[in-house]
Amino acid sequence: MQKQEKKVVIFVWYACNNHCRFCIDLNKRHINHSTKEVLNSIYDAKKSGADTLEIIWWEVTIREDFWKIMEFIKALKFSNMYMVTNGIIFADYEFTKKLLDLDVLKSIVFSLHGAEAKQHNFLTENPISYQAMLKWIENFHKLWFPSNRMASNTAIEKWNYKDLLEIGKKIKELWLNGSSEFIFADPNVGWVHDNFEKLMPRISEAAPYIRDLLDWGNQNNMTYRVRYVPLCYFADYIESDNISELMEVKIYSNVTHSAPDFQNPDAVKGRQEAGRKKTAKCEWCKLYDICEGLWTTYLDNRGDEELKKIEKI
Repeated sequence: MQKQEKKVVIFVWYACNNHCRFCIDLNKRHINHSTKEVLNSIYDAKKSGADTLEIIWWEVTIREDFWKIMEFIKALKFSNMYMVTNGIIFADYEFTKKLLDLDVLKSIVFSLHGAEAKQHNFLTENPISYQAMLKWIENFHKLWFPSNRMASNTAIEKWNYKDLLEIGKKIKELWLNGSSEFIFADPNVGWVHDNFEKLMPRISEAAPYIRDLLDWGNQNNMTYRVRYVPLCYFADYIESDNISELMEVKIYSNVTHSAPDFQNPDAVKGRQEAGRKKTAKCEWCKLYDICEGLWTTYLDNRGDEELKKIEKI
């Protein structure tokens, strides 16, 4: 059995050069994490025995201390470091080359929310984000960064859930051959919380499109996973490793989140105990023990009528 890893996620700050409609932190853009605080968090992660370091939230590449952060991470020699980014700054070839020459980055996850410019730019509320995306992907390929270490994440919300298959095909077309994730919108906080009916899709309506995407990915040798969905709609995908939360507990013994405004020593447990929940309707479901249920705000707004009991797997 493969040894489980310890993972620490560092939320460096909330500033960003996009203004995504579904962002959970649009009302926190003013909250900062000083250079000293970021470096201390990274050092604490190493001291805690973390194998994997994830740098996220919302756009680390626009920080003035970006290179200091990257050089510090390199000096600490984590087994695995990856970054989640909207990638806009990587449209600059020299910036991209400088990072890859530093040889600190094991993998990178880019944001891709639409299969074409009109949709992606609408969702990011940035008229240049799609063209910048094409350019940074081109730069990474030009610099021979392995395509199996390039991946994407896509927020699933009301304005793109019917187009997930096309987004999946675009990911393959762009040679993003790492593990790409499709994330069912989080309505507990932020913009989706404040605009619930406008932005939050129904799981019962989104599920067929998600299933089509996962089927296509499995048939075309692409690693696509879905996150934050109730398993009663995806019971037949559990064994094919298409569910992010199940992969998370398989790979990591612990996932810690460190941010300017909160510390969460066990992100999986925190999500299970506070962020999502199951209802009485879930009792006796065969998937009860491994399913996290639905977001609490989703249940508050729509109840549990969409949930269904799985009697056998």
